[in-house]
Amino acid sequence: LLWTPADRNSSRASEGTVDQIGAVEYRYDYAYGKVLRRQATYGQAFRGTWGEEQEVVSGVEELKFVYYFSKNPGMEEKARTDGQRPMGVLVSVRLKGQNAPRELVQYFAIPVGG
Repeated sequence: LLWTPADRNSSRASEGTVDQIGAVEYRYDYAYGKVLRRQATYGQAFRGTWGEEQEVVSGVEELKFVYYFSKNPGMEEKARTDGQRPMGVLVSVRLKGQNAPRELVQYFAIPVGG
């Protein structure tokens, strides 16, 4: 699910921002130390069109993704998805700091993944 401005012709237009099924893509700009995000609603994703890229965070020293897939028994870690939908993603972001870099780590479960 993603948050997006409501279509002004929809029944949810009065809500302003709505949650709906869609796709999100992140890109790390190594040269500028920025993470950029773009998203598509379900209809846009189906047509292969995306919204404008937006800066999510700057001052990034490193961005790392680890993808988790079901494996009998347990889970398998991979650095790439190779076109498969993972069951979860571990995202690590190392930010430049004045004294020392800080690292933020977050796991995102993907209920329909495997």
